[in-house]
Amino acid sequence: MKSNRLILMLIFLMISSSNPIAIKYGLNHGWSPIILGISRMSFIGLFFILWVAWRREPFLGPNNKASIFSVAAALCKSIGVICFYIALWILPASRVVMLATFSPIVNLVLIHLALEHESVRKGHVLGVAISFIGIVTLLMLSGEESNGDVIQIRSSLLGAAVMIISIVFNNTMVIFEKKALDCGAHPRQLIISTNIISVAVFVFILSIHAEPISNIPLNTQMVGAYIYLISIVGVFLFYYRRWLVSMLDISYINSFSHLGKAIAIIYSILLLGESISLASLASFALILAGTVIATRQAG
Repeated sequence: MKSNRLILMLIFLMISSSNPIAIKYGLNHGWSPIILGISRMSFIGLFFILWVAWRREPFLGPNNKASIFSVAAALCKSIGVICFYIALWILPASRVVMLATFSPIVNLVLIHLALEHESVRKGHVLGVAISFIGIVTLLMLSGEESNGDVIQIRSSLLGAAVMIISIVFNNTMVIFEKKALDCGAHPRQLIISTNIISVAVFVFILSIHAEPISNIPLNTQMVGAYIYLISIVGVFLFYYRRWLVSMLDISYINSFSHLGKAIAIIYSILLLGESISLASLASFALILAGTVIATRQAG
């Protein structure tokens, strides 16, 4: 039974860790972050709309409160998704993954402030401090890895700032989703509202940016990557995650959460050909160590 649990968990990690890699692959091969975001979320949103219509389920929450929280979650998610795509457009995928390791720290702080109202423990402070040192060190390495090129340094720092904004809004979205679910909303309702509103925000930006939609690469590799992003990392992963939660303990799933970041970094090296300095890996280790300390204290 333990071996079966491990296999199920590894399947989840292997798929979920490939998401930023597949997006970065698309961006490296001609997709713009706006066009890729619009088209991907449109297809995923359409699937769930048709599924809910076929099941004759409501599209909105069961009451006004649930609907309001769902829309608030969707607005936060749309900003988080846009910033995530832009960060991947600017930075190497490995750097984005390293920065994303800070996300549980932000989530922990927001949940304690907005939901639990618990006092901050020493372990929390220690974990946040260690992770913060890792983040600062990683940002300082931008100058070293850019060989003093001012434009590259600014670009790297801009990408990091955009990614941090993405982390904040994605975790704020979790707060509103929790409130919506507590009010009776269904997970499918949340993903529908998230995708519809995100697409609307992306379309608004596209209208301002005036980027031609015809600029879509149609080579065989990109079509395959795009189908993978929609079907496997999009629809399949949503249902697989829900099924996994019903089969395994949350504590068991959470114990593997940090391994996904390491797998994504390995993907970035093997599939995207990115190189990572030892100093960056050391910074990543600091961020990861702080996250582990803080989240264990939260348990």
